Amino acid sequence: MSFAGQTRVRSAPTVPLAGIVDILFLMLVFFLTTATLREQEQLVDINVAATEESGRASTQAPVTITVTSDNRIFVGQVERNLDEMKTIFQRLEDPDMPIVVRGDGEAEYGVIMRVLGAVRDLGFENVSQATTKIVDGP
Repeated sequence: MSFAGQTRVRSAPTVPLAGIVDILFLMLVFFLTTATLREQEQLVDINVAATEESGRASTQAPVTITVTSDNRIFVGQVERNLDEMKTIFQRLEDPDMPIVVRGDGEAEYGVIMRVLGAVRDLGFENVSQATTKIVDGP
């Protein structure tokens, strides 16, 4: 019995690429969509106040109002005064539209409260404040 004479032709190992391409495509779509959504929140650079809880849940894209440390008001990325802001929100027809007020931690409390009050006085009820969660140190 001689086993030396028997040789088998071995095929080269292959990696199935179809699944890998699908996963890479899904990852690309995920990162592109999250990057564009994250950009909208950071158009105006502020230090958001910290609270014990942080969160927001909505299916509509929120309108963002930002109050900077020097008390300037931005609707989206355009600077407005309080009266111009009221005029813009009076034209909106959806009272359930989510509105997020981002106030810098160094901004005057009264300015942020006037913005919140003005939006609520116009009939908008889905108004929230953007905060960051306090992280306990070691």
